[in-house]
Amino acid sequence: LKWIPFFGQLYWLSGNILIDRSNRSKAAGTISKAAAKIKQKGLSVWMFAEGTRSYGRGLLPFKTGAFHTALSAEVPVVP
Repeated sequence: LKWIPFFGQLYWLSGNILIDRSNRSKAAGTISKAAAKIKQKGLSVWMFAEGTRSYGRGLLPFKTGAFHTALSAEVPVVP
């Protein structure tokens, strides 16, 4: 998303968190930073627990980053 002209810049500047899912350690670091900001500033965060791409094989497990962030920040998950 960040490479789409104008939209990517607006997305980032509005405070959205971009997670590099191709690099596991970078993604974990981003999640840790997000959890720290949530605790520090008392933020409410919208997260989309995306599913793994299935390419027509049905529903696969959801990504767990949103839940790990909530646990790290010690905040409830509100559906």
